Amino acid sequence: MEKPLLDDRLYRVMELPNHLKVLLIHDPDTDKTAAAMDVNVGSFSDPDDVPGTAHAVEHFCFMGTKKYPGENEYSTYLTKYGGNSNAYTASTSTDYYSELSASSTSNSPGSSATEKQSNVSISKGKAPLYGALDRFS
Repeated sequence: MEKPLLDDRLYRVMELPNHLKVLLIHDPDTDKTAAAMDVNVGSFSDPDDVPGTAHAVEHFCFMGTKKYPGENEYSTYLTKYGGNSNAYTASTSTDYYSELSASSTSNSPGSSATEKQSNVSISKGKAPLYGALDRFS
């Protein structure tokens, strides 16, 4: 991958188990991590007899997955690490995105000392971003 000489970010291309291709960019100067995905299906793809299908699917994606089976469980995970997620459906695409603190220590209001201590163990194993990326696989 070519990049400008003054670009100090690190880039990595990988493929998730579900064959989605991902570009990871590490920027040492930011305090947030983020993930985004654009799906090439929007409201123009809705069947004539079922308008709103793409938008409904967008909302279903926040109602639970294999890794985060409970409704809003993924959102709770992100909030724990100072993050959030959202999505929107446009005419020709649906976009999903999330962000969280680059450190595994939550800066969100109401974080207890116990939660902060449990975050330390995560930083020794997996960064929260990798948990967030599981949402897309």
